[in-house]
Amino acid sequence: MAVCPLCDRKKPIIHEHHEIPRATGGTSGPTIFLCGECHEAVHTCARRVLSGKGIIAQDIAKATFKNQALAQDLIKSIVVHTLRKKEGKIPDKLLEYKMTLVLPGEVRRYIEVLSKDNRTSMMNYVTNLVLTHIKKKFPSVKFGEKNAK
Repeated sequence: MAVCPLCDRKKPIIHEHHEIPRATGGTSGPTIFLCGECHEAVHTCARRVLSGKGIIAQDIAKATFKNQALAQDLIKSIVVHTLRKKEGKIPDKLLEYKMTLVLPGEVRRYIEVLSKDNRTSMMNYVTNLVLTHIKKKFPSVKFGEKNAK
């Protein structure tokens, strides 16, 4: 018996979780061993986030796993790689879920309020913030043009 890194309980650790899902090409990438219950829970959480039911990884991790940071990372990895595989076919709502996975809960809530005040999506609001910051720091960068490599 070993200790599962997500639930901290002594259980048979026989499930190999691919940090990059096999369905998105992660057959030879990094893996982590989990108990069966936690392995299934990580994939269930990722499916719930991807379904767009208003659930974010931080909230799921708090309610489900003892090691919340690791759980968030594993859920985020599944979601991000799944969305990357579908690049170009991602509705704006799913892009917002992708973005909220990497923001602490309170920051996400503030951005949500600010984006509503500006009558834009969270993704567009954050994109505009980032572009504004980049333009201030690097005034010589021209957006909309292909930069020479």
